[in-house]
Amino acid sequence: GAGVPGGWPRQVALKNIRGFLFAETSVNGRDPVLFLVDTGCNQDVVAADLAKAWRLPICGAGYAVGAGGRQDARYHLIKRLDVGLMALNPGRIASMDLSRFDAAFGIKVAGVISFQSLKQWPFTLDYAAGTLTFHDPSQRLGAEAGEIVPFREINGLPMIAMRLANQR
Repeated sequence: GAGVPGGWPRQVALKNIRGFLFAETSVNGRDPVLFLVDTGCNQDVVAADLAKAWRLPICGAGYAVGAGGRQDARYHLIKRLDVGLMALNPGRIASMDLSRFDAAFGIKVAGVISFQSLKQWPFTLDYAAGTLTFHDPSQRLGAEAGEIVPFREINGLPMIAMRLANQR
């Protein structure tokens, strides 16, 4: 996919709600709504009630895996998925019932931005600063981007080696 005209890096301000990061996200040019940023989710997701209200065309069925576990989903064709000013354009999006997310966060969770869309570009996710920054894919990230954490992709999910301090 292609981002928007302009230079790199492209930074998106995130909202921290109950310890989780959310991005204002637009589907097919609609007004922005809040999507959970979940780097462990294997599919972008839109709330089923919004997919129905927006009349997103159905193109299949399957499942998505993320913070809420594995759930059955329908797939819908979409033309655009914009996070801030960055066009992710995955072509399709899963829909599922996100009402338990709404209850957990005390807000309407309109969807989930997954690793599958984020991995199109080098990116940094700064939890403390509440920012998601996309970097020029033609340039290698330097030390100023933070600690580079290598990962393996297994079944579409990012896996990283991790060790907690003083733990074996």
